[in-house]
Amino acid sequence: MRIGGSDFRAPLAAALLAALTALGCGDPAPESAQSAPASAARPKSSVRTPPPEEPGRWRRIPAHQLDPERDAEQLAMIERLEAIGYASGSTEAAGASGLTRVDPRYSEPGYTFLTSGHAPEAFLIDAAGRVVHRWRKDYRDVWSDPRPGQRDDAAGFWRRARLLPNGHVIAIFDGLGIIELDAASRLVWARANGAHHDLDIDDDGRIYVLTRQAQMLPEINPNVPILEDFIELLDPQGRPLRKLSLIEAFERSPYANVARARYEHGEDLFHVNTLTLLQGRIAERLPSFRTGNVLISSFPMHWIAVVDMDQEAIAWLETGTYRSQHDPQVLDNGHLLLFDNRGGNRNQRRASAILELDPVTGEERWAYRAEPASHFYSSTCGAVQRLPNGNTLITESDRGRAFEVTAEHEIVWEYRNPHRTGPDDRFIATLFEAWRLPPDFPTDWLTVEPQP
Repeated sequence: MRIGGSDFRAPLAAALLAALTALGCGDPAPESAQSAPASAARPKSSVRTPPPEEPGRWRRIPAHQLDPERDAEQLAMIERLEAIGYASGSTEAAGASGLTRVDPRYSEPGYTFLTSGHAPEAFLIDAAGRVVHRWRKDYRDVWSDPRPGQRDDAAGFWRRARLLPNGHVIAIFDGLGIIELDAASRLVWARANGAHHDLDIDDDGRIYVLTRQAQMLPEINPNVPILEDFIELLDPQGRPLRKLSLIEAFERSPYANVARARYEHGEDLFHVNTLTLLQGRIAERLPSFRTGNVLISSFPMHWIAVVDMDQEAIAWLETGTYRSQHDPQVLDNGHLLLFDNRGGNRNQRRASAILELDPVTGEERWAYRAEPASHFYSSTCGAVQRLPNGNTLITESDRGRAFEVTAEHEIVWEYRNPHRTGPDDRFIATLFEAWRLPPDFPTDWLTVEPQP
């Protein structure tokens, strides 16, 4: 058995199978479930959506990952399971677009790097909101032979991108793969490894990236496929070095029961949405936060956790008042900063918040909440960055908006995605992340023009 090494307990597997069977998880999927996206069977989101489809829709699994020995029902389940996508347009657009507010007295100066759901590209804007550089690479220009049955939704944008000091970008086609481009958008390398959501880069240029695979795990259930998350380590040229299963990391840890509780509830077990390398800032208070470990976040289970990469085990796990959170990170002051998607205001269902927490006590040290609360909300995605001047840059993804607030909650910079879609451009493209370049970030490569 593969989970937790060679001694994953048969009684646990039998108990899980019985529980899943009692829930109906082992029954053949009805014909409608095999042919329709999973979102059609779930309660509809209150977010109105044009073509392209609603956030959270399911994509088809790449054909090379299908197991020909599985029956039609299992293949259908795998096909809808392995790849949760995001719509390029997810909510009604406000009338204004581009840079809509800036107070140069209080906003952090510098370029802002953005990724958007409108296209497989990233772009850099200056203090006036003008695009000064753009990177783009279409999926079929990387993997020119499309996989049978592959839909174009996840291939139509970059879910996450990282800008390197030499002007290169490393970008994720969500659930499909990861690429590096140079400053002129020429392909440096590509790896079709099921990369999704997030990545980080260490001081040696090695890349830590979330990957996933839908597969049969008989130790959990012999009939139902499971979407398994991994942390994959690549060298600077994109070659694989190691791959750690998060299911196995839980089974090796004191938090195994947390994972096992999830086995009964879903095929997409953890839906990990964040990966951040730790720099040891609070290791004296919390040894598990030592340099080289990885901070991750679960969307459906509302926990944040630390993975010990040497022990290959979960070393720390906490939950709080936050719900479906994204982008947890350790600040220089030792606090945790995160985007609280759905727990922002208990009296307002559709409200988000930015929380700064003491990781030891869980105490809230600072927060941003809108007034009224509903004026700040992103059901999915979202990003946050603490700036050198103490301000906080927030990406309200679903509404295609990024804004900078002071410690006193004053908005001193705001950008609304100019990329619109639908009748009369009513819908705005998802803004996955806005990242303000540090003052010392090299920009000599800006003289390089991207290829058409």
